[in-house]
Amino acid sequence: MPYLFLALAWLLASVSSVGAQPSPMEDIDEPPPAYLALIEEAVRESAAERWVEARSLFREAQRVYPNARALRGEGMTSFELRDYTAAHRALSASLTEPRRALDPEQRAQVEALLQRVNELIARYSVDHLGEGAMVAVDAVRQEADAEGYVLVPAGRHEVVVTTADGRQVRGAWTVRGGELGPLPMELSETRPMTDTPPVTEAEPARAEALVAPSVPAPEPRDYGPLGWSLVAGGVAVAVTGMALTVVGRRDQQLLEAPPANTRWDDVAVLQSRSPRFMRAGTVMTLLGTASAVTGLVLVLRSGRDSDGAAVRASLLPNGGHLEVQW
Repeated sequence: MPYLFLALAWLLASVSSVGAQPSPMEDIDEPPPAYLALIEEAVRESAAERWVEARSLFREAQRVYPNARALRGEGMTSFELRDYTAAHRALSASLTEPRRALDPEQRAQVEALLQRVNELIARYSVDHLGEGAMVAVDAVRQEADAEGYVLVPAGRHEVVVTTADGRQVRGAWTVRGGELGPLPMELSETRPMTDTPPVTEAEPARAEALVAPSVPAPEPRDYGPLGWSLVAGGVAVAVTGMALTVVGRRDQQLLEAPPANTRWDDVAVLQSRSPRFMRAGTVMTLLGTASAVTGLVLVLRSGRDSDGAAVRASLLPNGGHLEVQW
């Protein structure tokens, strides 16, 4: 739900506080007219749900006259833009900023919104990585907040940590929101970022030997059992195919020259069965022959290098074609 009522309440509090007595936590200086103009425009943009423009105006107002309430407006608009890490920074800063400090109602609203933000990001401490460690999330350097946490939004991210002495560790994981604790990366995984040491004069022969080691020739494989299986299966399929072809041709001949006194009901089934049997028989004969020939090649070349052996089969309109390269 948009926080429009919060923005309007903020405007009323800002305008009414100009002539009111400042609290002990507030700066005694009155805000300049330029600041008030920026705030009024920012609230109008918020009421129209133009969050990008509103946040830009709140940030400009914070630059002109830094105070807690401008930070609050920046944090609320960042939340509406789903920029939750920016929302966390601005809202957290508004709670500790003494200039034009938040009243109890505003503070309660900010604390409630900040709790929601904490469930949408991860907060990681980096103390265990040593002083001076630099954290980059998705190739963008991250600075720790006032509490020492690096803020990471929900989603999958790639993280690179560079220590003060130049060591580097990489990691990638998915942030689900609500994580709080040390950054899940260990220094034991790091390695110095140093250049490759130069090769000395005594090392070229050794390096050359490592680059081109002698590789033993592969042992010949025994394809005999596989070959015999292909031969047996291929022969069975081919014989079945030839039988179907013979039956189909016989049915066709019977249809072309039926005996005397033959009734159509007696041979009607042959008209649909004959072409199916002939097509299926031709395909099975071709495939079975190819399988048997391939198995025979493997049997004959068993124990030797079988590179170069190939069997190609194709089905033609009036038959088949089988080619064996050996």
